[in-house]
Amino acid sequence: MNTHTIPIVPRHSEVDINGKVKLRAVFDYLQEAAAQHAELLGCGMRFLAKEKKIWVLSRMRVSFERPLLLGEKLSLLTYPRGFDKLFALRPLCIKAETGEPIVKALSAWLLLDIEKGRILRPAENLSCEMPNNSDLPGFFETPDKPNIPEEMLKEVFTSTTRDAQIDLNRHMNNSEYALYTHSAVAEILGRTPLFKDLTVNFAKATKSGETLHWFAATDNANFFVAAKDDAGSERFQASGTLA
Repeated sequence: MNTHTIPIVPRHSEVDINGKVKLRAVFDYLQEAAAQHAELLGCGMRFLAKEKKIWVLSRMRVSFERPLLLGEKLSLLTYPRGFDKLFALRPLCIKAETGEPIVKALSAWLLLDIEKGRILRPAENLSCEMPNNSDLPGFFETPDKPNIPEEMLKEVFTSTTRDAQIDLNRHMNNSEYALYTHSAVAEILGRTPLFKDLTVNFAKATKSGETLHWFAATDNANFFVAAKDDAGSERFQASGTLA
């Protein structure tokens, strides 16, 4: 139980016009494996709800060796790997049927007190015992907030969050931000993007009915995406390289 593996076979609805798995689907895979393992360890959503606590994904870095393809048999390995100050760290790795690593990721999670709305130190406020996986790869350093060059950004569209995008945490699901990141970069490029490496930061939860303004920039090698609310406050940032 120290680690957790799930099988993946990409479906037609999860790939782009070239048969390559979209960023949104990749984020779906990653968060599903993380959520399943947290439940098995006794610190998942239904356990934390009794203590009025919740996990929220704060930052993540994802790197692609190659695109995931329609119909190929994949597996996703994940495990907790200790704490860094307020962050609980969880690496994830999607592998080919041969065992070849294709996607490597490191996610950084925050533990919140729902009633007080404050961040808790996970090392001191989890009632379950987390396994020691320090001997397993972490892949990356704890992700920093992406450095976004505001002067380069161009507003590309707005989005209004709908009920179908809201998850069990009562805010827009993490994978929806990946969908909009894909769309924002595509607007700038004029074609379907292929991501090589990206770091994301979830600054503030977005609830149903809220409108976000999406900004993007690219120099054809690097991309930058930012989402802000009507007041101009940051909600989400992403940056990285294109394949």
